[in-house]
Amino acid sequence: MKNGFFDEMDRKLSQFGQSVSNKSREVSEGMRLSSAIKAEEEKQNNLYREVGKYYFENCAANAEGQLKVLCDQIVASMELTSQYKQQQNVLKRNGQLSELRSTDSCQLWIFAMHVDQRLKSRFHQHRSREQERFVRSVRRR
Repeated sequence: MKNGFFDEMDRKLSQFGQSVSNKSREVSEGMRLSSAIKAEEEKQNNLYREVGKYYFENCAANAEGQLKVLCDQIVASMELTSQYKQQQNVLKRNGQLSELRSTDSCQLWIFAMHVDQRLKSRFHQHRSREQERFVRSVRRR
């Protein structure tokens, strides 16, 4: 009877070990497949990007319909990026960008708003001076 108990216990432990081993293989296979799927989807996205870039660089001038709209959006985004780079260069020239590197994102946002307000203020001051000059020149006539 004692041997039967241990034999039964040994059999159940063996079955449990095989079950755990099978589940482990299934999980491992699932992870391998998930990784392969993600790699292939990334590959597809890169190919889509390459096709789009090729089309934009070589065929955008002749684009029609939705393709024309998308190409125009790319051009607009490129122009905006160029403007942002020019603004960034202005900040670099003013020595203010180095101050930004040590700040967190909240401080960065506050700084950007401050710079924006300063630039607007300078623009309006310049505009006001120009308007005053114009009014004076009209009065002289």
